[in-house]
Amino acid sequence: MKEKKIICIVQARMSSKRLPGKTLIEIQGKTCIERVLERIGKSKKIDQTWVATSIDKTDDELSKFLKDRRFNVYRGALDDVLSRYTEIAKKIMPKYIVRITGDCPLIDSSIIDDVIKKGLETNADYVSNTIIRTYPDGLDVEFFKTECLFKAEAFSNNPVMREHVTPYLSGNLSTIYECGNFIREQVKNNKNYSHYRWTLDVPEDLKLMNIIFQELNDYCSWQQVINLFKKNPQLRDINKHIKHNEGTKISIQKYKIDTK
Repeated sequence: MKEKKIICIVQARMSSKRLPGKTLIEIQGKTCIERVLERIGKSKKIDQTWVATSIDKTDDELSKFLKDRRFNVYRGALDDVLSRYTEIAKKIMPKYIVRITGDCPLIDSSIIDDVIKKGLETNADYVSNTIIRTYPDGLDVEFFKTECLFKAEAFSNNPVMREHVTPYLSGNLSTIYECGNFIREQVKNNKNYSHYRWTLDVPEDLKLMNIIFQELNDYCSWQQVINLFKKNPQLRDINKHIKHNEGTKISIQKYKIDTK
């Protein structure tokens, strides 16, 4: 049996407040999670993919849907998403983990492989294309050593850090919370497209995704989507008013934890 050196873990749930059930919402005939997993499946560097969902009854339908289609599923704590990642890691014991969220139906395998390549070449602890954003929101990829995930598990001591999995690794909340000391690298695009929003959080996002997949094929590259926007600049107006990282902000406010 081939060693699972690099696994991808996709976190997904049905209990989104802003767009309930979004994981199984259909986008031009396929559910969001199907699109995410199929596009991850085009990666040349990932050995195995898991979906990390919760044991909450709201995720029963999602779990059945995935198992019926023979996807790997792990169910754990609803809000402690970090523990879901570590439990899968303990089960498989890969050397590296790729983190993707289940609301990114345009995730691009070429970007995933670029981030992995950067990590392998530099031997960094943590690599992403989000430290300084140059890619559209919705193409987020994080790659880290499993041993560093276990450190995050040990030292992430508040609900926000555990719900969002990687702040201890990325340092992106270091002005608020205690973060780890890791070697971090980033993947940047030559041109900044971070003003585009290609994730699925609100009804406006769903409207945009339906248009994109109506115009382009299931495995369209992110550059093809950029070209579609350049030809139809009005597309950006559909969801450009939605604030970035609203979910993290909601979590911080929810737990009212603002000190290290």
